[in-house]
Amino acid sequence: MIKKCLIAVLLAVSTTGCWDYTELSDVFFVVGMAVDKGTPPFKYKMTVECIVPGEYDKTTGGRTAPSQLYSMQGNTVADLSRKMNIGLGRELIYSHMQLLAIGESIVREGDLQFFDYLERGRETRDNFNVVVVRGKKAEEVLKITNPTEKYATGKLSKQLNTAVREWGSDPDIRLSDLMNSATGPGKGSVIVAVSVTGNPEASKGNLENAVPVSNAVISGLAVLQDMKLLGFMDVKDTRSYLWLRGGLRNTSVTASCAEGRDFTIRIIKSNTRVKASHDGQTPRFHVTIRMDSFLEMTECQNAMTTSALDDYAKQAEKSIAADIRQTLQKAQETYKTDIFGFGSQMYRQHPKYFKPLREEWNTYFSRAEVTLETHVRIRRVGLNTNSISD
Repeated sequence: MIKKCLIAVLLAVSTTGCWDYTELSDVFFVVGMAVDKGTPPFKYKMTVECIVPGEYDKTTGGRTAPSQLYSMQGNTVADLSRKMNIGLGRELIYSHMQLLAIGESIVREGDLQFFDYLERGRETRDNFNVVVVRGKKAEEVLKITNPTEKYATGKLSKQLNTAVREWGSDPDIRLSDLMNSATGPGKGSVIVAVSVTGNPEASKGNLENAVPVSNAVISGLAVLQDMKLLGFMDVKDTRSYLWLRGGLRNTSVTASCAEGRDFTIRIIKSNTRVKASHDGQTPRFHVTIRMDSFLEMTECQNAMTTSALDDYAKQAEKSIAADIRQTLQKAQETYKTDIFGFGSQMYRQHPKYFKPLREEWNTYFSRAEVTLETHVRIRRVGLNTNSISD
């Protein structure tokens, strides 16, 4: 009995510790991935940006480039993700991905089957940003050097996350959202669009100039149906999209209070409710948006009275409603696809009516009647109770 206990203790001691660990110096963390159309006979060109772990150590950093890019061509992203070691020489870790950039040509052809690998695989998370690069190859956004972040992906990732919080110029779409929309009513979805200015190859000049030589700029929305690009919308349409979806966090709205004079309010809270109904073949939606705000600035010669604030609120409501109606018109008349999730609302509220229309929902959406109700409440006017114009 004593011998058996002794053997058990020795076995326990001998097997302690990490048996499957990997040294940090033996791996690369992939933070950005770009997928472009390959050169025939290859289907895809995949580019990864990997950070060099040692460069983020305060004692050893600064000796080499903080990140490394490598590209390969092949027929599946799954295969390419494993073959990258041919040129990089270290094991690639994909669990820290922050960005997936896709070339416009691939999205226009609807060639997004590689989403299956990213969604199915256990090594990648589904909470990274997804962007469509307009007019240029997706790999260009990974080449732009900038003075604020050590690697290109980090700058663009923070830029997108800030855009969500500050103005609403990013729809905050993740891979899981895209996969869900691909199977939803109408199969309409959106991805944030990014444009590249200047020459990324010369972006080293960004470190020496106040004005960027090359930059990645958020330029609106890419509108998809059945995971195929239909076209683009403007940055202002992104905010309207978020208002209709109920996903807007904060934004600033400028409206006119007199001829040649404007004011700006800051939206700090927004709530959207959609009530679905129908009349035979015509779906109807009543959208109510309630917003809390504070006055950021005004050029108008009005005292900060209750009556003046009510006038500001009414003008802001009109401006917001006009923007939203313009975006809604583009979706119904130009693209004829439900990107706002109205079909899901109809399904939840009137399932019996919706089920026979599901396969042709975009046709019914394009002729749906949508009424809009906006309510703005100005809660604060700041420290100054008078306008500088008074």
